[in-house]
Amino acid sequence: MKLSFEEIALVSVMDHSTKQACVNDIERFIPFCNSSEFKESLRVILKKFQTMTDEEFQKIDFMEDEEDGEQDEKQRDPALSVR
Repeated sequence: MKLSFEEIALVSVMDHSTKQACVNDIERFIPFCNSSEFKESLRVILKKFQTMTDEEFQKIDFMEDEEDGEQDEKQRDPALSVR
C-alpha cells in the first residue's frame, strides 16, 4: 500500500525504524493532537500500516519521497529554482 507524500511527511517525524515503533509513536501522539483533521490523518495511516507487512513497511523510502516533494515544490514555485 502506497503512502501519499503528506502521509510520509507525517510519519517521517516519528520513529520509523520499524513498523511497530512507528505505530507506537503514532498511537502515543494522537491524544495530544489538537486538530481533528490531523488525528484522522494519523488514524488513516495506522489503518494502512495494519494491512502492511513489516517487509512492505521497510521498503518505504522516506528520504526519496522527501526529495521528490522538494523537487515538486521547486517546479511549482519558480522563485525556489536555482538560476
